[in-house]
Amino acid sequence: MNLKIGNLNINYCVNECKNSKNYVLFLHGFGGSIKSFEGLQNSLSSSINTINLDLIGFGKSSKPPSHFSIYDYAEIVYQFLKMLNITKVTIVAHSFGGRIAIILASKYKELVQKLALIDSAGLKPKFCLKTFLRIKQYKLLKTLVKLKIVNKKILNRFGSSDYKALSSDEKQVFNRIIKQDLSYALKDITSSTLIIWGKLDKDTPLYMAKKLNKYIINSGLIVFENAGHYSYLDEATKSLLILKSFLNLGE
Repeated sequence: MNLKIGNLNINYCVNECKNSKNYVLFLHGFGGSIKSFEGLQNSLSSSINTINLDLIGFGKSSKPPSHFSIYDYAEIVYQFLKMLNITKVTIVAHSFGGRIAIILASKYKELVQKLALIDSAGLKPKFCLKTFLRIKQYKLLKTLVKLKIVNKKILNRFGSSDYKALSSDEKQVFNRIIKQDLSYALKDITSSTLIIWGKLDKDTPLYMAKKLNKYIINSGLIVFENAGHYSYLDEATKSLLILKSFLNLGE
């Protein structure tokens, strides 16, 4: 299904459950799509109404304008829910989707009934000398490329394949978003919050989960010892059981 907000098209899927009046909204990570949470959505759809969407810039949804910020993403999701006449929702969010969920839960307390953050992004990383030096190296090489001292192909050594595949406008959006530290918003989240994390996560390390748990008042943390950044896939069966319990869904 498609829904238009302003000039942006959102591709989404709703699985209705006749035996429930409650809704779960899935927000996928960077580079993901509806397919990211397809398994969980199908597993929960017999017990609760589920909503899954391609966030702007991913899947079959529109590309984001170059001025887009993480707050624009949150506002689009808020307007999307309003257009579907949904006034209460539980959000299950992974990585990049967690940034959006944190803003929604802190700003629209009446909307977010419960919150599940899985290996969520949104916090400022700790200082790392190796990363700092790599950034300095990249900036120096970028300057040398502009001066035509070195070939621009040398810059291909930097950045992930996902980042390299982005357009110029999308890179602007991405760079703006990853600089935004949402730590300030954690104290304003009052929803019952479940935090699921992979101990081996290198993209959003475990210390971030502990910080979320510390500053979100009504929160609990579950750590999977042998899981990474996609902990809900690495431990699919356990994640499903834990989410069902969190959502008060019987067998």
